[in-house]
Order: sequence, then structure tokens, then C-alpha cells
Amino acid sequence: MDLLNNTSNPSLTNYLFKNDDTSSSSMTVKGIFLKSVVSIIFIMAISIGVWVLHSQDTDIKWYSMGGMLAAIVIGVIISVRQHWAHILVPL
Repeated sequence: MDLLNNTSNPSLTNYLFKNDDTSSSSMTVKGIFLKSVVSIIFIMAISIGVWVLHSQDTDIKWYSMGGMLAAIVIGVIISVRQHWAHILVPL
């Protein structure tokens, strides 16, 4: 399976598919935890910012639409260029 040679997911290692090739890079629990925490902090900061704008009677419709469109564009970029995911996921 050539698609699995580019993954660092431990559940998709070559051992699972009885292949003799081994990969030196792998995902760690610490790396997964840190990336998850950074992503959650970004989401919390954006949510708090939008909440503050809403509490000040600011129209947040355009901020919400911009966020949705940015999420779609970033999702498409990540699906095309997987090696950019480590940078774009927190956005």
C-alpha cells in the first residue's frame, strides 16, 4: 500500500499490513496533546472575541460568515497539500 508510506499514524503502520518496511517517524502522545491544546486555545480565543463583540451589540454576522468561509478554504488547502497541515490546523 503506497498510500501508507507517507503516514505517521501508529495505527496505520506497516506492521498492521504485514509489510517489512519500517518508518522512523511516528506520532507521539505528547505531540498529539500539544497540537490539540494549541487548537483548542485558538478556538477559545476566537469564540471569546466573537462573544465580546456580540455583547457590545456589534453585528457578528460577517465575522461568522468569514470564519466559515476561511474554514472551508483551509480545509480544501489541507486536503490538497497534506504537508501544510501542521501549520494550518490551528487556524
